[in-house]
Amino acid sequence: MPQYLLGLEGKGKSPKMSVSQTYLRFADLVALGIVNNRVTLSRWQREQAFPKPVPLGPNTRVWLKEEIDGWLAVRAAARTEPPANCNSESDAA
Repeated sequence: MPQYLLGLEGKGKSPKMSVSQTYLRFADLVALGIVNNRVTLSRWQREQAFPKPVPLGPNTRVWLKEEIDGWLAVRAAARTEPPANCNSESDAA
């Protein structure tokens, strides 16, 4: 049994991270069009509650896809106007 799971059996507890979760690296965030550079990412973490990364090693950080999706959903819900490309009834006439 892995070291981090010792002592958890039979107690109804599980580690916070699961192997079944999807992890995104910085390059994945860029490829998905979420962020363009590390400076913006750091600013968003500091000022806009962007999820903090999970350290996997001394130089490796990943983000939980579930947390990123949640952050994006909150940002979308906070909009005051619909996106410009939405068709309204007045446009259809």
